[in-house]
Parts: sequence; structure tokens; C-alpha cells
Amino acid sequence: MRFYEFTKEIEREMSAYMGGKAEVYISTIQKNNGVQMEGLVIRENGERIAPTIYLNCFYERFLQGMEIEDVIKEIDTIYKSCKNHPLEDADFFSDYEQVKNRVVYKLIHKERNRELLEDVPYIPYLDLAIVFYCIVFRQEYGNATILIHKEHMKQWNVTEEELYERASRNTPILLPYFIKSIDEMMEEQFERKISGQGKKQGQEAMDIVRPASKQVAMYVLSNQEKLYGAASILYPNLLKNFAIACGRDFYILPSSVHEVILVPEYDGKDLEGISEMVREINELEVAREEILSDHAYYYDKEEEKILLE
Repeated sequence: MRFYEFTKEIEREMSAYMGGKAEVYISTIQKNNGVQMEGLVIRENGERIAPTIYLNCFYERFLQGMEIEDVIKEIDTIYKSCKNHPLEDADFFSDYEQVKNRVVYKLIHKERNRELLEDVPYIPYLDLAIVFYCIVFRQEYGNATILIHKEHMKQWNVTEEELYERASRNTPILLPYFIKSIDEMMEEQFERKISGQGKKQGQEAMDIVRPASKQVAMYVLSNQEKLYGAASILYPNLLKNFAIACGRDFYILPSSVHEVILVPEYDGKDLEGISEMVREINELEVAREEILSDHAYYYDKEEEKILLE
């Protein structure tokens, strides 16, 4: 069964499952870097807000043997979890006073998202764009978020600068960062495999940085949710403090929109060589919609800023 046929089958089965109590239809959603994803929308009669449940991952599991009946049951569980949340009413989103403390930012590539950026407010940053979204609620099956568009900004009568100011305050609080060495991350993954239990995350990690030997040290920077954590590089004084802790300049490798890798520089600046590695990894290992940039950045400790070249 091809993906299109799968989506239409899920649409039919879910509509029958709902027994006429809800409108069920497929919607194509524009994602990062021009990627489009198919989502199943379930809108009960009279409701202004409706969850969109992406079907791409379910299709992969279907190809691996998951039955359609089990797909429907899992979609229903996700839908009920969203529906029963206290913020199911969309009216709150029309009131900026209710929204403002939930506004956060993320980083996307400016050139790859030219079409999207025509419709959403943004602040240019290097060759990237800072865009804004609202965290509606968090749950086991993922965060419910709404990307902020220009029409929202007009409705609220706010500017890009006001959104940025608000998001700059909210994001470090709602999505606190973590820094961990690659070795520590691998140890934790290994422990999860052998014990089924992970270490508690969220340790403030400046103390793990050691300006020691010439071995290649690599550190993962993200946020606690591991959701658009690359934006952590915008947090006040974070990169400056990391440079002080490791005692040298460092590279910033855009691993994805969700995290970056910090690599202290020991043997002379080679930004082009590091960027070539980033391009290869993006091509082979990173999903298209999760790519942040095809080149590395360089943080200069003396200038206290990120350099593109």
C-alpha cells in the first residue's frame, strides 16, 4: 500500500470509528525547509480547535507490520489526550494577554524557508531566522504548539520586536538548556538499553567543561524538551560562559533544529573543513525537515560573537 492509499484508508477508518461525531480529513502541513507532511485532522462538531496527527511515522510502522486497527487505536488515544486537555478551547489564542507568557522562539534556515517567512514574523540572525511559536500544552505524546503567523501578530497588535523581547524572556525559562559531553550522552544511551532507565536530565552543565588535553571534546547543547533546542545558542551569555569555561574559541555544528554540537578549537581554525563534515552528515543522516544549516559557525572568545567565516 502506497502512502497516499494509506492516508485515505486511515481517513475512512477513523471517520467510521468516530461514528459521525466528528469531521475527519487529511490536511497537508507545510513544515521546515519546504517539507510537506500529511496530517489527520479530527474536528468534533462545534469545536474551533482540532488536533492534527501526522501520519508519516504511522506509515513507517505500518510498513514494519503494524495493523491498521492498531493505528486507529493509537490515533484515538492521542486525540483523546489532546481533547481532554484544559486548553482545548481556541479562544485563548485570540487574547495576547493569555498567549504572551507562552511565546517562545526557534531557529530555522532563512534561505530554505523563504516561502514560509512571507507569512510569519521573524528576526534575521546570521544566515538563519528567529521565528516564534506558542506552547499550548505538553503531554506524553508530544507538545502541542502553534506557529505564530503575521495574521496573529496583527490581531494582537504587536511587532516582531515585541515578540522577540517576550520570547527572549520566556524561552530560557520554559525550555531550559542543557550541555552534556558526547561521551556522557553515549553512556546514558547505553544505560537505557541495559537497564531501561535513564539518568535524570537537566544538569546545569558548565562544570562538565574541562579545558584539558588535545583530545577532541564535543558537547551537545539543546533544551530539556529536545525540541528546537538549537535556539539555545541565543540564550543570554550561554556561549560566552562556555568559552570562558573551556578557555578557547569553539565551533558550533548545527546538528539539527533540535540541537547543536560545540567543539573547542585546539589546532587552528578550519571552518571550511568542519563545514564539509556538517554537509555530509546532513545529507546522510538528518531528515530534511530537521536540517538547520549546511555549514558550521565559529564563536570567537575575544569578540564574544559568532562568526560565519
